[in-house]
Parts: sequence; structure tokens; C-alpha cells
Amino acid sequence: MIAERLIQERPVTLPQVEFFDTKVKDRQTVRWLAFAGDRVTVRQKQEIDWMRVGGLKTDSKCVNRFGSSFIPRGYSAIVEEGANVMPMEHLRNVGAQVFHGVSVGGQVQAQNDAMGFTITLPGDAVMNILSRAHNDQGMRNGLTELTCLYGKPWNAAHQPDGQGFLDVLETACFGDGQEATLRGLMDQVRVGTKEVEKQYEHFGIDIGLYRNEWLQSGSEFSDWGMARLQREHANLRQGVTPGGLAFEYSPTAELLLVQLEVVRQDRSPVDQLREQFGSFSQGKQPEYNPVDYIELGRKLALAEQRAIDAEARLAEAQKTERPLHWKTREKMEREGQKEPPTE
Repeated sequence: MIAERLIQERPVTLPQVEFFDTKVKDRQTVRWLAFAGDRVTVRQKQEIDWMRVGGLKTDSKCVNRFGSSFIPRGYSAIVEEGANVMPMEHLRNVGAQVFHGVSVGGQVQAQNDAMGFTITLPGDAVMNILSRAHNDQGMRNGLTELTCLYGKPWNAAHQPDGQGFLDVLETACFGDGQEATLRGLMDQVRVGTKEVEKQYEHFGIDIGLYRNEWLQSGSEFSDWGMARLQREHANLRQGVTPGGLAFEYSPTAELLLVQLEVVRQDRSPVDQLREQFGSFSQGKQPEYNPVDYIELGRKLALAEQRAIDAEARLAEAQKTERPLHWKTREKMEREGQKEPPTE
């Protein structure tokens, strides 16, 4: 007996489901970062040559064009494919994707079966770097991604003849050197980007977005730095710890005082007035007013005279020995001690 065939329609095929998020960019595409501040201490600048320009030291192995894991102040830093060295026996155990050797200029410089490298893609590195930068002591520290340079290769940005699009732009901004203060650096970025704005139309770069992202970096660094200095000033107002240790500015705070143009609070009022008066005399104040200059000079002269009078009174008091307090005298009588003679 022949079984009847089932009459049914052919199943409908559906396209493959692709799980993706339009906000997540390609992990292998190069990215760019910006940092408008300087957190490299004086000692680090003395020990490491490539850190003398100032900037930010990270822990990422994908930022190496200006130094190991280093992002310079005011210059765009590219995030490329990087790697971490690890013994091959450990890599086999974890089953990580690895590659052997290091190639520089198309030539293999090192190849060793005992050591391997775990690959870190730019997208993963940026996500890790920014996650820490956006929660630095509970605040954003100023490290920002330059989305307008997404996918732009290093060779197009920097060329041997100095005609790369970043070569031209950074020369227009910092051709005569960078300003020490954050406000001055941001002014250089504003002026430099406006000078070359028309030239960047054929590069496919939104120079207005580039300028705004750098200004955002400066604003975030300013907020982070002021919060850091507020904590340092609170310690200075406390004075001395219960253990007898005195507070002083940390190396990072010393850098922030200059960049954010904050008056030191570990000096006497006379020293602060002298510093302000000197800045007026050298023309460092952006808005010069002769009336303010004269008033500040009068305050400085009055404060210096008061300091001289206070020192004279202190010296006179040290010469004349004060009589003992009555409680001290009673205590000495109980212990059978003689009262020291007074002049």
C-alpha cells in the first residue's frame, strides 16, 4: 500500500538575523583621542625624554606613537592595534588569539616560541581607556575621543613633508609653542582651527566638531582639576594632622595651579599680593586696569608694613620674659621647685 504524500507548502526562508548596535563602531578601525591637560610630574619629565611635553600616561598598549601608552598635551593621539606580551604556555591554556614576533617596516624583529602576544583591538582599547577616564575620582578627567577623525590613518595625518592634515592643523595652532595655561591652550585651538577651516573641506573632516571636542576636553579637565584643588586646599586649611604632619601640595596639584591659574594658598597674604602685583607689572593680566594696579600696590605696601610691625612685636616679646601664670606657680610650689628669677 502506497502511503499518501503530505501536501504542504515549501517553508519560507528568512534572512539571517544580524545582531548589531548602530552605536557600536568597528573594533578594528583606528580611533583618535584628545587630552588638553598635563598630569606628568616634574620628576617624570626629568627621567623620561618623551614625557617632557606633558600629557597623560595611560595603561593601554594601543597608544604608542608618542611614547609607551602616552597621550601628549594638545596633540591628537591615534589608537591602533596593540598587544600584551605573555608566555606561550599561559596563552595555550587560556586559548587566546595570539601572534608571534614583532614586525617593524615589514621586517620581523623578534620571533620566539616561548613568548606570544595577546591582541588588543582599537575599539576595545578606547572603551577601556574612556571607561576609566570618565570615572577618575568620580569625574571626567578630560580625555575625549575625536569622533571627527574616526578611521583616519596615521599616514594621512602625518607625512614626512609635514603636509598631513594634522601636521597643518597642529602647526597652525602651536607653531610658536604651547601656552602653559589651559585658557591659553584653548585660545590657540580656537584661532588655529579657524585659520585652516576652509582647507579641511577636501579632507572630509568636520573642523568645527574637531574644535568643539578639544574645547570639551579642556572644560572637563578644568572641572576635574578644580575639584582636585578644592580637596588639596581643604587639607591645607586643616594645617597639621594629629600625628604632627603638615599638609602640602601634591606634584599633580603643583601642575594644576599653573594650568588653571589658581592662587596658591600655602603662602602668606603678602606673598600672594606680591605675585598678583608682579603679574600686573609684567602685563600678564588679560584686562589691565591702571586703577586696579594702583589699588593693589597700596594693599601690598600696607600688608608689608603690617608684616614688619608684627615681626618687631614678636622680637620684643621674646626679649621680655612674661611672669608665670598663677596655676604654674602653684604647681611649682607643690613640687618644691623654686620660681625662676624674673628680670
